[in-house]
Amino acid sequence: MDHPGHRRTSWRRVAATTGAALALLLPFGSSLPAAAEPAPVDPAALPRGADPTIAHLVRDTIRDGDVRVPAPSRGEHQALWVVAGGYLVRDYSLGPREWTRVVFVGRDGGRRVVTRSRGPVPVAVSASGRTVAVQRPSSPDGLRTVVRVTRARTGRLVAQRTVRQATLVAVTESARSGGTAGPST
Repeated sequence: MDHPGHRRTSWRRVAATTGAALALLLPFGSSLPAAAEPAPVDPAALPRGADPTIAHLVRDTIRDGDVRVPAPSRGEHQALWVVAGGYLVRDYSLGPREWTRVVFVGRDGGRRVVTRSRGPVPVAVSASGRTVAVQRPSSPDGLRTVVRVTRARTGRLVAQRTVRQATLVAVTESARSGGTAGPST
């Protein structure tokens, strides 16, 4: 059984032990060294480092190392993929109906709309970046979707399939078909 007096005695022991340990560790009469004043740093005087090696969006510009390419300026940028011959940009909140759009942007600045939809647009890019798969709803309830597999650079249709209750997760390349979408059912 725990008594109130016992708790007070325990706290006193802890306080006394802590005080004794501090007294042994800190010699009498010595003070801690004063903190050194931090050296001033002028960011403008520092040498410029290398550009990031990962493609990224800065407002409406795609930056990829030394390459600068204008991105679509409508909507809000949601995702960026590096593909053969350029980039894929997914924008949402386009116009009063809140469309989502996926656009191919070539390294020369040329653009081609890959797909647009009122709902989310899942995108999968093959490891080589040559093949792209996009999924769009094809029924009002969203249970049926169309998965389109295309060549990233040209937009040539490689395969298309309508599926029920599926989610696009990956796309691979095969020597025979040129690309296979991998919906998860």
